[in-house]
Amino acid sequence: MPASKSNPPAATRQRPAAPKPESSAAAPAAPPPATQGLALLIGLNAVNPRHYGGFDGPLRGAEHDATDLAQLAQRHGLVATVLLTAQATRAKVLGAVRKASRSLGPGDLFMMSFAGLGGQVPDVTGDEASRQDKTWCLFDAQLIVKELLLELSRFAPGVRLFLIEDTCHSGTVTRAVPMVVSDAGADALRPRLLPMAVALRTYREHQAYYDRAQADLVRTIKLQVTADEPPAATRLEQLTESALTRQLASHFAPALVALTAVQDNQTAQETATGGVFTQALLTTLQRSGPPAGLDRLTALVRALLPATQSPFAWTMGPAARWLKKPLFEA
Repeated sequence: MPASKSNPPAATRQRPAAPKPESSAAAPAAPPPATQGLALLIGLNAVNPRHYGGFDGPLRGAEHDATDLAQLAQRHGLVATVLLTAQATRAKVLGAVRKASRSLGPGDLFMMSFAGLGGQVPDVTGDEASRQDKTWCLFDAQLIVKELLLELSRFAPGVRLFLIEDTCHSGTVTRAVPMVVSDAGADALRPRLLPMAVALRTYREHQAYYDRAQADLVRTIKLQVTADEPPAATRLEQLTESALTRQLASHFAPALVALTAVQDNQTAQETATGGVFTQALLTTLQRSGPPAGLDRLTALVRALLPATQSPFAWTMGPAARWLKKPLFEA
């Protein structure tokens, strides 16, 4: 870099040019600041057997879902972070969410997806009518879904959140659906569900950890928000059985819209190429782009799925206005 020149002596300095007369025409308005967009795409084809009682959670298509959704996010101008299998730890997932929360402001978009095993831990706080807390099976430990909702509630007012869940949680279906439905090559179907026996063994081996996580959740949510009912426009669908979730929803500042792969009594399936739900979602978006309205998108995706998978949409916060627009439109 060339050395900077010192200022000339005062006597030899040039006078600044006189300002030009202002035009009678109004100056053009400055363009609005560009909308920022971040995406966090998570896909786990395995979990750490040291935490999950010797079970490694063998899946084949979850990583494909994360990378495919990352390409979708990038096409819409979002800066994407992808966490695959061993990278998808509790610390890295929560760290990425918190970083996005600090970075984004009103009008910005945060897209998040999870493809992997869903699980449950016994609810020791009495919050859930089912007496089970739903979880995402991250590589090193489970993340209670209410922990995620608490983190999402800390985004600034006006931030738009788009969540995609391609997993399932219900222990009521595990007896009817084995871990491997078929071994017919790439088209073999596998459920994205932590088997009930593994879930119970994992909880017993780490009971103090999961009980403490639930107690911390109750304490934090009760300190953060008052116990009001959520606004009428909020659509919690199958999340309404949790009093803490309803309490969070009553003071949820960002606008969250979410797509979940299956109902509570169904199983999310995958093949070697990806989750049945995620691939149907991508096919729908690639055919004609994001349709106007979350309900319309959900219906189009459902039409591509077998009767055993019925995705549903739910919201938190002031999402009504966004529901009427294509998902990536500001």
